[in-house]
Amino acid sequence: MKSRKIGILMTLLIITVAFASVTTTLVLTGTLSIGTDRSSFEADVAFTDSVTILGGEYSLGKGNKTLEFKTAHLNMLESETTLSFEVRNNSRQYDAKASIECSPVDPAYEAYVSVDVNPVSSFTLDALETQSGTIKVKLIRSITGDAAEIPFECKITAEAVERESLQKDPSRFVANDANLAKGSEVCLEDECFQVISSDDSTVSMISKYNVNKDTYRQSTLASGVVYEDKVEEIMDNYLAYLKDLTRSKADDSIQLSLLTKESLTATYGCVNTDGVISCIDSSNVSWLVTNHEYYLQANETEHIYESIDINGSVVNSNNGGVRPIVTISKTLLKQAD
Repeated sequence: MKSRKIGILMTLLIITVAFASVTTTLVLTGTLSIGTDRSSFEADVAFTDSVTILGGEYSLGKGNKTLEFKTAHLNMLESETTLSFEVRNNSRQYDAKASIECSPVDPAYEAYVSVDVNPVSSFTLDALETQSGTIKVKLIRSITGDAAEIPFECKITAEAVERESLQKDPSRFVANDANLAKGSEVCLEDECFQVISSDDSTVSMISKYNVNKDTYRQSTLASGVVYEDKVEEIMDNYLAYLKDLTRSKADDSIQLSLLTKESLTATYGCVNTDGVISCIDSSNVSWLVTNHEYYLQANETEHIYESIDINGSVVNSNNGGVRPIVTISKTLLKQAD
């Protein structure tokens, strides 16, 4: 009896060991293709619209890849002209190493003009960074005879530099229902807005402050302007700035307008009492009424220019500020990483 029990135990042990020793290995092999996003980098490094030239004119080519300028006559010794420009790296994936080289196309004219370029020679342009620069040309030798036009060329060569992570974009924010509620504050860098409304594709916001008539940026110190003379100029330049800030490609992705007299009572809770509109008791008074007077959309039929004053009343005016409504595509607002 004892022998039989031992034999059974040995058999069970052998079976257990046999199951434990059965293993298998699976192997998967493959090839990963990685590469440079050349076309995006080439498009992303470009001039911005922030160009000025003292004593001349300029134009930007398609995609802001070329900048052409022409000076007025430099006909006195030491007369000069200065071109100010900006180069923007709109890529989040690549930094850029750039070099700049400027010279007259014809070397014969090098004795007549001096060229000072800033930044000198080379500079770095991190992802989403803007670099400003200047080109100063001075007449250093007098010219006799007929006036001459000197062909002049600058080349900026940008080389992509690898990154280990996408650059975070400070000019955008994570768009969701919570931070797009009516009255919520949205900031694109230093430009802040109050949300008016949003739908599936767009957000409408009013600028927090009037836009300064000289800098085309919002300012707590923004002064009034004469409506007929400046409002269109301010709106156009502010729109151009916002498009550059958000790297908008489509013409209709950002639209600017002014509040209308009709919308104040229909949408924003203002009250019309015997033809006098007041917003002081509106539920939106905290952001609708500011310490600066600002324009409503002009009544083109009667040519009456009206504005909301610092007391929340709609008054006739031709010296208010410009406080635009911005309707922007949600595709220009950064989504969560």
